[in-house]
Formats: sequence, C-alpha cells, structure tokens
Amino acid sequence: SYFTPRNIQNVNSSGIETSMNINYSVNNFTLRLNTGYSLTRSVEKDKGIRNPFSGPQLIYVPEHKFNAGLRLLFRNLYSTWQTNFTGIRFITSDNSQFLPAFILNDIVAGFKAASGSKALDLNIKLENIFNVNYQAIAYYPMPGRSYFVSLIVQLKK
Repeated sequence: SYFTPRNIQNVNSSGIETSMNINYSVNNFTLRLNTGYSLTRSVEKDKGIRNPFSGPQLIYVPEHKFNAGLRLLFRNLYSTWQTNFTGIRFITSDNSQFLPAFILNDIVAGFKAASGSKALDLNIKLENIFNVNYQAIAYYPMPGRSYFVSLIVQLKK
C-alpha cells in the first residue's frame, strides 16, 4: 500500500490582490517602484456558520501581506531595496495563539553587462538587513542577516 493525502476540511478561501508599478527615467537613470498587497480570508466552511467569510482564519495563512521594491539603475549599475510585510499567522485552529507579524528588508547592489549573446551579472545581496527575529513555522526560527555574492553568466543561442 502507499500513502495518498486526503483533504478532511471544506475551506472557503477568498480575497483580493493588488499591485502597482511605477517607472521613471531621465538621462541614464531609471527608478522603479513595485508594490503589492494581498488580503486573504481562509475559513473552514462546515462549522455550521452561515456566513462563509466569518469564523477562524486557517492556521499559517496570513490575512495581510505587503511588499514593495525600489530599484535604481544607472547604465550598468543597479541597486534594489525590497521590503516584505507578513501579518500574523494563527497556529491554533481556534485562533487563540499566533505568530507575530514581521517586516523583512533586503538590499542588492550589482553590475550587469551584456554584449551580443552573452550577459554577465555580478551582485552583492544582504537579506534581513535589520536582523529581525521571526518564525515562518512555530518554534522554528528563521535565519538572521545573510550575505550573498552572485556571479551569473548567461549564454544565449
């Protein structure tokens, strides 16, 4: 025999998502702002509740999420500041306990050059720049500040 997952709950998941992108260019400078927001309401349906939007939120499904990124480009140089907000996530089905909301900030700076069918991208990335303590899953802390150096070579046919 083998295991197959089986849903045991009937859930109503609804919400809205919105995003906005703004680009501004002057001479060799380009500024890009990207934002997004989502409102997600996920509730179990078969609890005798007439209103499908009321009742406790499902565990680990944040009701509110927001992100914003600001990117500055000058010729072959670029830098990006990214902010992500995750609202509270309940960890019990009666919504009596939850993980706190958190905001993470990342920054990237790099150099990208392309010539014909080749492209080279060298960048430095700093994730969680304010060293925020947070948990995505209860009792499992996520990493603090992290540093990355990347070299990406693209070859096109």
